Amino acid sequence: MKTLIATIIAFMPFKTVRIFLWRHLLGYKIDYQSSIGWGNYICCNSVNINCAQIGLFNRIRTRSFSMGAESELRNMNNIKYINEFVMKDKSQIISRNSIVGFDFLGNNPINTESCFKLGSESLITISHSIDVTSAVIIGNN
Repeated sequence: MKTLIATIIAFMPFKTVRIFLWRHLLGYKIDYQSSIGWGNYICCNSVNINCAQIGLFNRIRTRSFSMGAESELRNMNNIKYINEFVMKDKSQIISRNSIVGFDFLGNNPINTESCFKLGSESLITISHSIDVTSAVIIGNN
């Protein structure tokens, strides 16, 4: 049911409507200053997004997803099957990144050790594929 609700919300016409529905139907913590583009499928156990920008057509499926102030996640990213995804101050992930942490055997789609974190003022540029089968922590610069 949560998957169906997340899919319907992704294609609602206005940012404010999407944020309202994510907050009230799925219990996500998303502030109205955040800019979340159209077509974003967000299906997580815990979401905390503050003053962040997410582009169009992202597929985000993690247990815990959070973005801090001045973070930016642009279109065509595919973030799935990660235990924890965190972006800190002034971090950016630019288009066409695929950040994946799933079990190829299908035993447990989310590895409890898989997490992706960025330190302050970090940047990942276009066309990257990052395998998050364990912890990926990028420090300051």
